[in-house]
Amino acid sequence: MGSVMDPLGIFFAITGTKGNKLLFRYPFENTESRKTRGINPYSLIVTEDVQNNRSNSPDSSADSKRSSRSSSLVEDVGAPSGTQRLRSLTDKTLEHIFAYNIKPALYNQKFEVKIDDILFVGHPMQVPANGNRQSWRANSGDKSTADSSQPPLTPTSNAPPSTRDTNSSTNSANVSQSGTSMFHVVFALRAEDITAFIVESYHRLSLKLALAVSHEEERCQYLAVNVKSLNGSAEFAENISANALVKTSPYSMALEKNPLAILLQRVYDDLVRDGTTSVRVNDWVQVNFCLLPRIHRNLDLSEAALTEHVMKMRPYHGLLLLDEQDVTNDLPIDSSSTLVRFIRIVSPLSNFQQLAMEAGVTLKQIFSMAGHLIYWAKARLIFPVCETNVYALSSDASTKVLSDTVDEFARRFSDLSLLEILSDFSMPQPMRDMISPFSENIDTGKLTQIVIWCLRKELLMQLHTFVYLVPQDVQDLHYLQNESLNWLSLPYAIRDTINAIPAAAAITEDGQPSELVFFMKIIPYLRGRTHLEEMMFNLNVKRSQLTTVLDKFREVLVTTVYEDPNIQNFHKTL
Repeated sequence: MGSVMDPLGIFFAITGTKGNKLLFRYPFENTESRKTRGINPYSLIVTEDVQNNRSNSPDSSADSKRSSRSSSLVEDVGAPSGTQRLRSLTDKTLEHIFAYNIKPALYNQKFEVKIDDILFVGHPMQVPANGNRQSWRANSGDKSTADSSQPPLTPTSNAPPSTRDTNSSTNSANVSQSGTSMFHVVFALRAEDITAFIVESYHRLSLKLALAVSHEEERCQYLAVNVKSLNGSAEFAENISANALVKTSPYSMALEKNPLAILLQRVYDDLVRDGTTSVRVNDWVQVNFCLLPRIHRNLDLSEAALTEHVMKMRPYHGLLLLDEQDVTNDLPIDSSSTLVRFIRIVSPLSNFQQLAMEAGVTLKQIFSMAGHLIYWAKARLIFPVCETNVYALSSDASTKVLSDTVDEFARRFSDLSLLEILSDFSMPQPMRDMISPFSENIDTGKLTQIVIWCLRKELLMQLHTFVYLVPQDVQDLHYLQNESLNWLSLPYAIRDTINAIPAAAAITEDGQPSELVFFMKIIPYLRGRTHLEEMMFNLNVKRSQLTTVLDKFREVLVTTVYEDPNIQNFHKTL
């Protein structure tokens, strides 16, 4: 499903005293192997080997673990239509779209243009003259100083879009010493089936990159140096092509030595491969970005839905790290020591309350760190694994006999079969009922590790018990829709039925009906929308106390078992 949200390309264009130029595009068509002889109209274009370019780049040692994507705009005959259309757009055409047609009145605003089935998204950023830097900073929302030791962008920064510069009337009015008045980082997307949230996400990334480059231009003329280098690559490639039978791509030469071109290439490759990127512009300003629908594998996911999911965290919840080693490796060098300690102690067997006590921090801090890991798809919200939990085979689980998952399970648990384990969970049952007293291959500890592994692979789902107050012979159930359901709001017939239950007549030594009083406290949660764990938390009672009372009043109750809606809706995959 990543193909729907993957960018088709990334572009960098400028406007300045020397005109409008497209200085870089990626992926690009490699023309080095195309001879001057006639071109066969049925032949495929030989693609650029980006792996060789990356190995010669200054950042090759840091990026050696990254798999490179072919730079061809058409990877095969069956390439998507958007890719084919993008290939047909020449550099001259893109120059007009990204630079020439963008007047000063459109600077520092969202850029969005659709051509057939391609959508271009960017944020043209004005480069102010030295005398106008302070006013530009005020307009762009950047309040940091040029000599600040802290970059203005952080992984959680949400810099507001820059406002329109109403004082700009011509390109020459605000041209910096580098000769550049505007630069533009643009993403090409497939217009078909793309959501407004994905478009806005790419615009936000373009804005973040633009703000980072602008900050570095003000601090150390980063943009001026890179523009000069990219212009030099273009001129050098043009000279070589004029004197040889082979046409050299300026973009290929730029990837050999230009830091900005290498950075844009890395952003594109990261987004296509993982849906996330983390780069440092000029080794100074950190820019982090993740495409939420891609990394969470939910095309309909929005930031509001993610926020709602995180806000429903409770102290009885737990956290399941999807790949503990991967989380540790991805932490930046200057990570909070509290976060590092939290990742070290987090366990799917412990709830947030226990983790807070062990880490020596407040629950609010635990929720904040857990939400951060959930946002970046490094962890999942779960209920701590225990023997009373009820698990069942997930509807999305793969049960193929030959699969990578089966092989991975065999390497991890050599004496067990994954398909046999999954067959045992074909019907919902508590984890404790899975262990046979006569089994020699599995015990409680091993079964717990198997369940945790299956939860990481989304092979199992946890089911919860929900209870409805529905006495027999009751036809009208409108009372269950009452958000403020309580004893007094119940119909008289239902109250009489409850009072007729023997447990309701039981009294304590001081003459109080203890069981009935406790049951009255539970009534607001008997609408089938609150599971037992939530009841235990809200009423501050143990599971044994709650289940005992519910069992005594089972004549008027109906119980169902299904997945927690908050977790089910959030982890709904395509």
